[in-house]
Amino acid sequence: CAYTAMVYAIQHRWKFIQRTVPNISSYFKELESEIHHTLLTAIIGREISETERDIMALPVRYGGLGIPRPDQDCDFEYAASRVITASMRQSIISQDIHAVSNKKAMKDSKTDVKREKENRLKFRYHCLYSHADPSTKRALQTAMEKGASSWLTSLPLDWLGYSLNKQEFSDSIALRYNWKISDLPAHCGCGEVNDINHCISCKRGGYVIMRHNYVRDTTAKLLKEVCHDVQVEGIEGV
Repeated sequence: CAYTAMVYAIQHRWKFIQRTVPNISSYFKELESEIHHTLLTAIIGREISETERDIMALPVRYGGLGIPRPDQDCDFEYAASRVITASMRQSIISQDIHAVSNKKAMKDSKTDVKREKENRLKFRYHCLYSHADPSTKRALQTAMEKGASSWLTSLPLDWLGYSLNKQEFSDSIALRYNWKISDLPAHCGCGEVNDINHCISCKRGGYVIMRHNYVRDTTAKLLKEVCHDVQVEGIEGV
């Protein structure tokens, strides 16, 4: 999908430019505008605020979507590249044939840059979290739990069942951040007011049985790889 193409391919193209050309953050503002108002609007299904865009820019391990703002990271990426390649540049300038001896210096520089980058991300996360409403705070805390973002970091492989269509992906994003799902009926078939919590717990909605059947079928599929007499219960046994 478009999200996978952006995260795993497209955004890495401009990172090379950011790491090699100084003072170009202003040239990326138009690209950021397209990401904000075109790409993310198409993925999520509505316009998002600046605060929501900042949340989307966080890595998935911090509750974001891993789509950074290219206009904000230019200066840091260039400075980080200069730090990491300092010893190599010096070796090239001095025509040092023993450049291998600088590998340790480059490794130490990479470690320092990674530490600084992680501190920058933590600072951004805490700033967003401190100004967020209670619902968003709970959503960020949940998204940071172990395994909560695996569906975003996994490749959408059809043969493994990891591929989501556009509606499924948009609804999953809405569930991740406690947003209202579009086209959700105002009232459930049971007569109660409808919302996300009611949908997944109502005995008449079918989702309880669907979740049960999914776990049942997945377990049976895995057992069939090592056993020969696996049977799946029928409707009567549900």
